[in-house]
Formats: sequence, structure tokens, C-alpha cells
Amino acid sequence: GQLILLLSTCLNILDLNLSTYKLIPMGSTSKIEKYEKDPRTSKITKSQLQMYCTGDFSIGGFFAKNDLDLGMVTLIDVIDQMGQHLRTLDDTFTLPYVMKGEKVAGYNIKPSSRSGWASWTSACKCLMINVKWIQAFCFAHYSNLAWRATAFQGIDRWRVYTHFIL
Repeated sequence: GQLILLLSTCLNILDLNLSTYKLIPMGSTSKIEKYEKDPRTSKITKSQLQMYCTGDFSIGGFFAKNDLDLGMVTLIDVIDQMGQHLRTLDDTFTLPYVMKGEKVAGYNIKPSSRSGWASWTSACKCLMINVKWIQAFCFAHYSNLAWRATAFQGIDRWRVYTHFIL
């Protein structure tokens, strides 16, 4: 829930609107709205993806029957889109871990398809490090807007980013 609030705040700082997603920070019951256009009818459909486990269980596994899998994969897409936008603002910016589909740094982010707690935890850790880089960029960007003439003149941008990350 707090992650959705942080990302929502970063989107506001960057004045960025995602065309296919809307983040809904609601504490421990946060959601992401996903908008999809039907190619046949051109009608836009909206679905809500939960960013929490509902407690629905199945015999197949602890997390096997819930919407958290879809929410986590969507979260990867949201963070990746934010990273791409940051690259348009600063061509030297890259997120430290590659995110593609349902994988972060090669680890699967879906709780139901984890091969063990260690791999899912590693996926979450890498995802959070990417978010930390986005947060640092947003802080530097926001600060740069406020103090452009004085605070960051002559200072290497990456030094400012990494200062807040480390």
C-alpha cells in the first residue's frame, strides 16, 4: 500500500499520467486501475487489480488463487513505464535491475509461481531498489525545479541521485 502511495507521489512530482494505469493508494488495500481498449469495438474497459492478498486459498498452493499475481505484474509495468519516462528526461538514467514481463532481474514476481521464498524475496528486493532510484530521481528533479539556479549548479546529477540512494 505504501509503495502505491510513493509511486503516485512520484507521478505527481513528474507531472506524468500513465495512459493505461491509474494508481489508487488506499493503505493496505491499494489498487491499480487498468484501462484496456478493445480493438474490435474501440471501447475502453476498466479493471481493478488488487495490490494485496485477499486471503482466498486453494489446495494447489498458499498464494495460488488470488489477484496479487496480476497486480504484481502490473506493478512491474508501471515502474518500467516510469523508468522509460525518466530516461526521456535524463538520457543517462537507467534502472539498476531489468524488468520484463513478470520478471525482475530474472526472478519471478508472482507469489504463486515462486520456486521458494528466497527467489520471490529477491524479486521484491530488486523491484524496491528500482523504486528507490525512481524516488531519488524525483527528489532531485523536484529539488532542481525549486532551486535550479543555486543548489545543483555544477554538481554531477548521478552524484546527487546516488547520495540519496545510498
